Amino acid sequence: MEMHHVDLGMGYTPSDWPDDYVAWDLSELLAAVPERLESPADRRSFMAWLAGRGPLDASTALSPW
Repeated sequence: MEMHHVDLGMGYTPSDWPDDYVAWDLSELLAAVPERLESPADRRSFMAWLAGRGPLDASTALSPW
């Protein structure tokens, strides 16, 4: 519900998310990243960025849910 509250565009932003929600959903979202990165190059770019080993290539995109 927190995520969709932001979608309403009524002034509630990600900065309003409670810490408990972020701690729970961030790990859920990160777990889904590999299957949403379509190419091996995108997976490598994301992994390098996540590990602090380079910038995220601007062409890297997650496939839709």
